[in-house]
Amino acid sequence: MRLRKILKEIGAGFLVLAFSTTAAWADSFLVDVNDDAFKFEFKAAGSGAELGWNISVLAHDDVGEVYALGAQVAGQSLQKANIHGALGVRFYYVDLEADLDGSALGIGGALTVAVPEVEALSFQFEGYVAPSVLSFGDLERNVDISCRALYRVLTNGSVYLGYRKANVDFDVVGSGDVDEGLHVGIRLDL
Repeated sequence: MRLRKILKEIGAGFLVLAFSTTAAWADSFLVDVNDDAFKFEFKAAGSGAELGWNISVLAHDDVGEVYALGAQVAGQSLQKANIHGALGVRFYYVDLEADLDGSALGIGGALTVAVPEVEALSFQFEGYVAPSVLSFGDLERNVDISCRALYRVLTNGSVYLGYRKANVDFDVVGSGDVDEGLHVGIRLDL
């Protein structure tokens, strides 16, 4: 029990350090909510023009929290000017109310499609998967997928409607969703 508390404090310190570094270079800030959950995410430019970092917290009233820290490379599609993609890794720490916790290293990416006919409209798809070989502690598998339709209402601000499925599989209790369903949110480009 004492070791778990120490690990949580170290993890919290790491997230605070990562957050302070990321906030200084933040490219965008996203927040979304539904009746039971909220998510905050910072996306930042890293040391290179194509390297990016992100940090997020997903909290559900009844289930628990998922903390994530990721890095990815991004760029324009070779075939279409209105399509941008990213490939990368994301480290997850899952802390559930049922005294279950674990971590995972997810691999995946994102795809953004701008609609040329409607300049302010775009669609984003994102997914990261951590199979059992990349999951640690009590966690056996982690799946994090989302999609959203964004509409830019300001030069540096958008509103969006999205769908998220954050699923975890613990060796003790089996599979369950930390959050699944629709959400609304805003994105601020800094």
